[in-house]
Amino acid sequence: MYKVRVTDANGCETSSDQVHLRQPDSDDWKMTGNANTSPSTQYIGTSDATDLVFKTNGAEALRLLSNGDVQVDALTGADERLVYVDVYGTLKKGPPLNEQMSDIPWYLGGNVNVTASTNRIGPVNDLPFRLITNDIERMRLTNTGLVGIGTTAPQDQLEVHTELPRSGLTLNNIRTDDNAHTEVRFSKNGNVLWAIGCDFDANGGQDFFLWDNPSTSKRLVVTAQGKVGIGTEPPTNSNSIYKLYVGDGIATRDVKVTAQNWPDFVFEPDHALLSLPDLRTYLKQEKHLPGIPSATEVAVADGVELGDMQRRLLRTVEEQALYILQLEERLARLEQLLVELMAR
Repeated sequence: MYKVRVTDANGCETSSDQVHLRQPDSDDWKMTGNANTSPSTQYIGTSDATDLVFKTNGAEALRLLSNGDVQVDALTGADERLVYVDVYGTLKKGPPLNEQMSDIPWYLGGNVNVTASTNRIGPVNDLPFRLITNDIERMRLTNTGLVGIGTTAPQDQLEVHTELPRSGLTLNNIRTDDNAHTEVRFSKNGNVLWAIGCDFDANGGQDFFLWDNPSTSKRLVVTAQGKVGIGTEPPTNSNSIYKLYVGDGIATRDVKVTAQNWPDFVFEPDHALLSLPDLRTYLKQEKHLPGIPSATEVAVADGVELGDMQRRLLRTVEEQALYILQLEERLARLEQLLVELMAR
């Protein structure tokens, strides 16, 4: 609402009634704010290729470049830095990217355009790197490169402490075919020398092994049935009752074999001993001692049981002792008969 006052050359004045002016629009921006503006024609800025500068206290504070970039004088410097907002809403610049930023939170959403030589996670001073969950330290990488899980003072390259009743390290192979092989390798100067691990097959079978990489042969195998092979793999047939298989023999100070039915019964009076003629006939026909397996039987059985063979051999020796005693008795009677004949 406006009121017009008119003054002539003689100083006479007159005033109009109150009038409402709606046209044209105001061509200046008011400091108290503006309403019903048209952004396409009403704005603060430049209409040519020049920058828009905002100043405070006579000094430039903010510049909108003609290409649309924003330049803050207080944030300029000789190196690249992160920009953050403090608790008061003030826009600030942090320390250089390669320095520790104790008052700026880590960006956990992921990072792009990283450089291996300058972008990293961890302290740049003489402090350990700690991983914490539920406000409890779970893992520590010391300033000397030792890794501790469940301990804050590891003494080895990797040290694991646990309070679980059954815990340690788990290697889980999730392949479903026969090509499932999980192992821990031991190397020297980059060359794998030994490995321990497990082979799996698609049918649920598995074995544990210790192998020597240069020869790529398994030195020790433990099957799922509890059979142990040293220098050889235990047979796959499930009918075998034996648990230990050695490829090239055993050298030991002593071996104790438990056996039942020890053949002391040979010396009982009712023991049926073959007569010498019957023994001669048996050896001629069978080509092996009675009670001792033949070569064919040994081949079919894939060997002999040590305890059983020892018992069989002992019985044979004891029966041979009885044969010797029988012959000695017959020889004594012949000698006595000769003495009687010479005395006549």
